[in-house]
Amino acid sequence: MSKLIPVIVVIVVVGVAFAVFGNPFASGNALPPPEPDPSNNTTPVPIGDEPPADRTWISPGRVNVTIGAGATYPVRAEYSVTVHNGNLAPTAFSVRYAEPHYVAEGFSAPPEGAQDWVIIADTRPVLAPRETREILIALVIPTKKDSLPNWEFWIIIGEVKEGDFVVAEMAVRWLITTKSK
Repeated sequence: MSKLIPVIVVIVVVGVAFAVFGNPFASGNALPPPEPDPSNNTTPVPIGDEPPADRTWISPGRVNVTIGAGATYPVRAEYSVTVHNGNLAPTAFSVRYAEPHYVAEGFSAPPEGAQDWVIIADTRPVLAPRETREILIALVIPTKKDSLPNWEFWIIIGEVKEGDFVVAEMAVRWLITTKSK
């Protein structure tokens, strides 16, 4: 008699993270194909190349930051996270720093105090229906740390309902690589 072993599968998407289960581009969920423009000779963008307007999503799924050996401190890295509200009503979002539940191979948990190095331009944006907005995230490492390993942190974006109840969360993984030579 064979035993069933429960398996948890985690998929990390680099590019766009969707707050849906399953394939949003699957039959029945896809946007209609764009109409050809007879005024030029361009080809319409295939459906799978654009995120759906009727789903909430963020982009990118991962940000890679490399700090060179001769970096001048403080070191500052900025990247805008794109958030899209797929709802038909205005929706509040929460944007926050988080220590990762797991880290990429070759990376470690953030060093002590790393949460103080992350600046989020808008931690409580409210997006109109189908609105897409960029939110600036900055990482500012104030002083050189001895033997700072490669490390990872997450920016968590979640829909917030009444009473600050978070419905769904998506994460942007920030992978920080420190070059010593």
